[in-house]
Amino acid sequence: MKQYDVSVIIPVYNSEKYVENCVKSICKQDYKDLDKIQVILVDDGSKDNSLEICNRLKEEITDFDIIVITGKNEGVSSVRNKGIKAAEGRYIMYIDSDDFLSKNTISKLVEFFDEHYDEVDLVTYPMYYYTNKKELVKKYKLFTRGTDIYDLEGEDYYLIQTNMNIMVKNYYENNVLFDTTLNVHEDTKYDTEIIMKKKKLGYVENAKYLYRRHSNQATEIKNNPYFCFEDFMKLFEFCVKNYMKQDGHLYKYAQAIILNIYRWRIVQDNLLPYFYEEEQYNKAISRLKDIIKRIDNQIIIEDKLMDKYHKLYLINLKNDTNINIKKSYDGRIYSINDEKNILFSESNVEIVVNRFKMKEDNLYILGYLKSPILAFIKPELWLVCEENNDKVIKKEKIQVSDNTLANRYKTNMEIAKFYKFEIDINVNKISNIQL
Repeated sequence: MKQYDVSVIIPVYNSEKYVENCVKSICKQDYKDLDKIQVILVDDGSKDNSLEICNRLKEEITDFDIIVITGKNEGVSSVRNKGIKAAEGRYIMYIDSDDFLSKNTISKLVEFFDEHYDEVDLVTYPMYYYTNKKELVKKYKLFTRGTDIYDLEGEDYYLIQTNMNIMVKNYYENNVLFDTTLNVHEDTKYDTEIIMKKKKLGYVENAKYLYRRHSNQATEIKNNPYFCFEDFMKLFEFCVKNYMKQDGHLYKYAQAIILNIYRWRIVQDNLLPYFYEEEQYNKAISRLKDIIKRIDNQIIIEDKLMDKYHKLYLINLKNDTNINIKKSYDGRIYSINDEKNILFSESNVEIVVNRFKMKEDNLYILGYLKSPILAFIKPELWLVCEENNDKVIKKEKIQVSDNTLANRYKTNMEIAKFYKFEIDINVNKISNIQL
């Protein structure tokens, strides 16, 4: 067996427009020994000329060795597994056939891995969007120290890795394989299984994975719970089963992985299986609640990417009996607390006015009250009027009701709790009003 430094696995399916460009981005690498690179092209039953192009590239390119493996439309996980089993390099990396690498990527990753071999099993690097020959940075702002080793059970637990812009060690007969039963999140599960061995992540700042953006309609359909609810629940339950500490808490990184999926699925309204019949739907909601109960409140609150309304939605979803509302002595600050911490506090409630209309002496106001705290308490709204002449102040309680439309805050899910109100008042003798 020839000893390679790197095996590059490229799944191919109907990629006749791009696969040659992908492979030639490896030819352009500034790596010192190109003949130490092994390229594994795995065609998954393409119906176009992809396989013919792969075979031609194998004959034409002499800088490094190319293997072409064929399959019968078995899916990307099966394709990658075939590549893993054929990989002879010390390290394995992945490129989709319509993407490509910057010329220094392999050299920078191998250099970093060689230096930190005993510390990490997986190294990631920035992914850039590539559209119309322009590179658009997908910023990795959270990697604040740049190129480094990040401790995922320490303060860096939120640095999740879910894509294939990675290089991993080749353990040959003992490699992690992709879960072929998953139609979504198979990348996340693969990355997580490798990372959790050492709970550390390597990051190389000055390399690039160029991701070619296409229409994402197929991906949107694929991510609809109708097609994948059981898949992402399987991933959640896998994490709960395999990454529980002796104290009954999930490792922080496992919590962060689960929370990340909740976060973006809430935004896209791709979390709840609305299509289920009532009994099955209620069971699904119970399963989602059981999972979110495993996530520490503080980790939800500290999430750097999640909207504050969505955070409190998840905390509310737990039905935690230890959650309580406290009011300050002056009655102006409300806080949400668990048994350990203040999770959220607010001193002001925003009043949103949708309509403000004067007709003769009558003032009409239509609006709603907006605050994350309202998910836990129902507000009281008072109209305070001051009359012109005698400075008489009148106070009237205004009825508030659930504002269903506004509750769908930054998503189509009913994620928040806002309250609407209407005021219709004669202001002939009134100089000042307050809410």
